[in-house]
Amino acid sequence: AIACHTNKVAEIAENNRIIINSTQPWNHYLNAGPVSFDVIYYRNSIPLSSCLFDKNSVIDVIESHKLSSPAFFWPFFIHYLAENDVWILPEALAFYHFRENDDFEFGNYTVINNELFDIECKIAENKMMRSIDDSSLLNVLLSNIANNSLFHKISYIENKIK
Repeated sequence: AIACHTNKVAEIAENNRIIINSTQPWNHYLNAGPVSFDVIYYRNSIPLSSCLFDKNSVIDVIESHKLSSPAFFWPFFIHYLAENDVWILPEALAFYHFRENDDFEFGNYTVINNELFDIECKIAENKMMRSIDDSSLLNVLLSNIANNSLFHKISYIENKIK
C-alpha cells in the first residue's frame, strides 16, 4: 500500500456550506519509505483518505473487519500492517477533515460518539488478538498498543491527582 502525507482541515458546516477555518500539516513527520510499526500508537496518524491499497493484498485482511463500523479503518490498518508494507509518499495529497461543530447534524461522528468509537476499536483489537489465524506479529503489535494505552491512561490519572 502507499499512503501520502495529509493536511488537517478544520471546518464548520453551516446550512449548505462548509467554511474552512484552517489547514495545517497532519502527518508530515512521517518519512518517505516503509512505515515503522510505531505509527500504530497514534490512532489515525495515517487516515484512510491518504491510502491506496493493492487489491490482492487487501482482500484477505478486509474480510476480517466490519466495514460499516465507524471504527473500521484503524483496526484494519493495524492488521494490514502486520501482514504487508505501507510506504509513505512524502507529498501532501490528501485532506483529513475535522468538523468543529459538536451537534449531531453537522459534527464528526467519531468526535461526537468518541466513547462508542473507542469501544468499537477495542472490540476489533481484542477480536484480532483472540484470533488463532492471525500472526504472532499482530498479537505483539496489539499488546504494545494496549500497554501504551494503559500507560497514557495511568499518566493522565496521575497528573489529575497531583
